[in-house]
Amino acid sequence: MNANGVKLVCFELCGEKFAFNMDYLVEIVQIQFAEITPFFSHVPLLRGKWNYRERTIDVIDLRDFFDLEKRLGASSLLTSEAVQPEEEKLAEDSRSEHPSKSMLVVKIREQLFGLLTDAVLQVVPLGVFYEYPGMISTLPKRYFAGITMIKAELVLILAIEEFIND
Repeated sequence: MNANGVKLVCFELCGEKFAFNMDYLVEIVQIQFAEITPFFSHVPLLRGKWNYRERTIDVIDLRDFFDLEKRLGASSLLTSEAVQPEEEKLAEDSRSEHPSKSMLVVKIREQLFGLLTDAVLQVVPLGVFYEYPGMISTLPKRYFAGITMIKAELVLILAIEEFIND
């Protein structure tokens, strides 16, 4: 990835920081959970449908795809309620008091998708770029463009175009 002029959209999922090239961003929208129609497809990335400007688009939820729920003990936004530890129930109760989330509307290969996030953090220029080490994850390296540092925190840079390759 060439750092000249690249800006990153940074967001958070389950306490982890991610980013992708701003060229893919169409809009940041506040949505209500009730606006998403959940469905469970054979593609672990797609978790629902959402009406965006009179158009139905697929919703991408990276929690399942990156297995963040199991690794970090978080609960998915679109899964049915299960037996949960007390801390998770409290977090979910506070989420229901504030049922809106940020949805990143992205355009990948002329197709619109909604990307669920816990929070949109900032847009920053790409600084120091590091190649993504292949042995750091069980997911194929193709999903990650690299790693960068933002405010002394490691941020995974997604190769967002690779999520719809298959």
